[in-house]
Amino acid sequence: MASEKRIDHGTLTAPDERDELSAFGFFSLVAHLERRFSDAPPIGSTDDPAREAVRFRAAPTLGFPAEEIAGLRQAKAAGERVEVNVNFLGLHGPSSPLPPFYAERVMHADGMGSLGDFFDFFNHRLIGLLLRIWRYYRHHLRFEEGATDAISVLIGTLFGLVPGEDTAGEREWRARLLPHAGVLALCSRSAKLVAGLISSHLCISARVEEFIWREIDIPQQAQWRLGRPGLELGVDTLAGETMPDIVGKFRLCLGPLNQQQFRSLLPSCESHAILCRLTSVILREPLAWDLQLELALGQTPEWTLGEGELGWTTWIDPPKETGSLILL
Repeated sequence: MASEKRIDHGTLTAPDERDELSAFGFFSLVAHLERRFSDAPPIGSTDDPAREAVRFRAAPTLGFPAEEIAGLRQAKAAGERVEVNVNFLGLHGPSSPLPPFYAERVMHADGMGSLGDFFDFFNHRLIGLLLRIWRYYRHHLRFEEGATDAISVLIGTLFGLVPGEDTAGEREWRARLLPHAGVLALCSRSAKLVAGLISSHLCISARVEEFIWREIDIPQQAQWRLGRPGLELGVDTLAGETMPDIVGKFRLCLGPLNQQQFRSLLPSCESHAILCRLTSVILREPLAWDLQLELALGQTPEWTLGEGELGWTTWIDPPKETGSLILL
């Protein structure tokens, strides 16, 4: 059903700018008309076709259809609807399931009879239903800004992204996470998966160092006391106020970074907040983590009096042969 004369609807700004609109593919033309009449309900979505901006008709012909679109009548006055004649579906025309007698009668009526209008009453609904069926499994056509459409919301629930406040920030956040729904819905969270998601999201090289040693504070009520009942030596008794741990913490290493990337990942910056929120979404277990920023060779800035942030972007003697590592 394709045609060499098909026109890219992105080059048009209004339906009445070209006479060659009939050379459009059907679905491309409908998408263009819906953008043109954005205030009208989507085609085929209402119980009252009179509210829609486009009216579909079947072409009264018995010839072989060379185009999907047989013709198009422009809306010349306010309140009028664009009429689109199609070749591929209808109760009369080349694809009609009825005997040819009906198509011949509509053709010879030359617009003076009521049979064609009666058939078009059903043709419009049939073509509108075809459009809805075609769109049903095409997420890119049903997608709404901020991933608020029904499919995006359902996909988000697969990895725990339930609908929240309808703000611009939340809509942007949902749209950011949606491309990663497949891996976020997995039960496991390997180091490679965590690093891959963060790298893909921030467009920065990332890796994860596992089994980072740390000291855990033991709550006072859980500390061992001489004579306390219910404690068994060598089983649940630990002397001291802290205990070592190497399985509850990892280190996220980002880099090599240029100066602009490095500054954007410092605390109080937007990218740092996005990174922290993304990491909390990725992790299923309450793991501790720290961040290591790795400046590329030659990207460490020279220290100048009165410039830079003390403790963040100042080096008294920056390394010459290696990059700099900053642990947050």
